[in-house]
Amino acid sequence: MQEIENAGKSLTDSGTFLNLVRTYQDTPADPQTQSSLLLSLGQTAWPCSYIEQMYLITEDAPYLLSSNPSMKRTETDGAGQILYQTWLNVMRGQTTWALFQDEAGGVSKIAYWRPVQQSDDSPSSLVCVLKDEYLKSLMAGLNSREGSLNVIGSYQGRMLYGDSAFTDWEGSLADHPMFSQAYSRPENSGSYFAEEQGTGWLVTYYNSLEDGWKYISAIPEHRIYTGMADRKFLYILLVSGLSGVLFGSLVLYFLVSRPLGKLQKKMELMERGQLEPLDFTGGNNEIGLVLKAYDHMIVRLKKLIDEVYVQQLLRKQAELSSLQSKMDEHFLYNTLNTIYCKASEEKAAVSASMILKLSQYFRLSLSDGQEKIPLDEILEMIRAYLQIQQMRYGQTLKCKIETFPGMGNYISLKQLYQPIIENAVIHGFEKKPGNHSLYISFCHIDGRLRFAVQDDGIGMSQERCVEVTSEMPAFDPIQGRGYALRNIREQIRIVYGDEYGIKIDSQPGHGTRVVLEVPLERR
Repeated sequence: MQEIENAGKSLTDSGTFLNLVRTYQDTPADPQTQSSLLLSLGQTAWPCSYIEQMYLITEDAPYLLSSNPSMKRTETDGAGQILYQTWLNVMRGQTTWALFQDEAGGVSKIAYWRPVQQSDDSPSSLVCVLKDEYLKSLMAGLNSREGSLNVIGSYQGRMLYGDSAFTDWEGSLADHPMFSQAYSRPENSGSYFAEEQGTGWLVTYYNSLEDGWKYISAIPEHRIYTGMADRKFLYILLVSGLSGVLFGSLVLYFLVSRPLGKLQKKMELMERGQLEPLDFTGGNNEIGLVLKAYDHMIVRLKKLIDEVYVQQLLRKQAELSSLQSKMDEHFLYNTLNTIYCKASEEKAAVSASMILKLSQYFRLSLSDGQEKIPLDEILEMIRAYLQIQQMRYGQTLKCKIETFPGMGNYISLKQLYQPIIENAVIHGFEKKPGNHSLYISFCHIDGRLRFAVQDDGIGMSQERCVEVTSEMPAFDPIQGRGYALRNIREQIRIVYGDEYGIKIDSQPGHGTRVVLEVPLERR
């Protein structure tokens, strides 16, 4: 309603409008003055979305001027004076909200009455009528309950709107038995029970600070309990509801809060390094799935930690063995050089050549302590070893080596390859006299290095082949049968993972094929 009040105030504060009103009071029949006033009323009323019409009434002018273009000026002489006297007598000439009834005796409407400040001997009033559409939207919320009675009143107790039951009430709403408490209570809103003609009513009220109105709604008490035999049913319903809430809380505690509390405690232990599973055996709801996933995670973590611990032990043991072997290799390398010099002095050419090749092999094997060396150096180690074996077997041993270009650009563990060739020579050829051939290949396949050794030795049965293959994962640092393959398999697992390893294919009397696969690693 502030928009209507602001529109009325801006118009009555206008000096131009006040001069027009003064001229109109002196010569009310002057058409030019009437037209100017009608234009001022229309220009003020039309932009305001809440104003239906705006009227000007005066004490001396008999006409009723309207902002409505279809009405403009009423032809009923004295209508303006009658309305002015009503405002003066009933509303005491104050700025207020009150009912307005047009000259045709139509339906009363809510209007904002405001005095036009002139001299005391020529008073007048501006009347701003509220649109019915806005009033209906206000009452829609109040009329939502069947059987309710609704009233809109001013703070002074004047009724602005009321249902048909209150149309005969002519006094102040503050004196009505149903609404007196709404005016006597200091709160801006509230509710209370009142009785009128033997009927109990629940009355609610609200003081609107925006428009200065008091909204009051009354509902018969029996309507509140419609559908209930008596109030006991309401109490039973209330107790049942509370019981349901309590039961739901217990279910929530046992199914959600309690398991999550246990999970929180276990996670706090996990932060301190204690990995303990929940051993949850509940259902498959969302919480159960979370707890089972936690148990699975703890089991996996413990397994990974154990594996890492074992790998660390193996690494330390391997480092110690490596240091010891390097000392032995250095000693042996130096000793072989000494023996080679002595054999050369004694003119033992074959022995000197074998010792020289063996010395070269150990020089490559030492490789300044590096675990991984280029593939071309690994190839030199293999050739040095094969030359030693050919000196032993003579023309009965033929070897063929297949390589791929750019082998020097890749590196690999240096101790993986020679033991496989040594196994082929010792286990394949020594127990089978005659001529022998050995085929060795390095292949580059899909980012992997495939190293294969094929001999034509005595071979082995399918059962023995399966036995050797199954023994490789069970690494035992104590040397014995199958130690070389187990050692190679364990080195691959530690460095490259379980997806790489060794495959063996053999037939009795037809030889054995051993294939090793590792990632192809650039220098």
